[in-house]
Amino acid sequence: MAPGKFANADLQKLYDHKLAAGMTSLAAALRASALFEEVDILDLQRRKTDKRDVQYVYDNLERASRIHLRAFVENLKTNSGAAHKPRQLTPDAYEKIVARPI
Repeated sequence: MAPGKFANADLQKLYDHKLAAGMTSLAAALRASALFEEVDILDLQRRKTDKRDVQYVYDNLERASRIHLRAFVENLKTNSGAAHKPRQLTPDAYEKIVARPI
């Protein structure tokens, strides 16, 4: 599919909404990006397989999403002084992720 187009209607709706919200300001874009990473992390945590090579890919994608989340949160704080409040992750899971250095 073309960039920004998703077969999953719920994902398409989320993407369209967050894209529009993210266009209003840098802080809004960083918040939208952080939310996408939260969703990615949870999606990847639900993916389990007995195939070690596939699980390895899932684990590395989740790791990358945690790094991206930390980067977006830090940039939000640095550029606007605002804090990101998790909307998909539990507060504990979120804190464990962002507490690690980038």
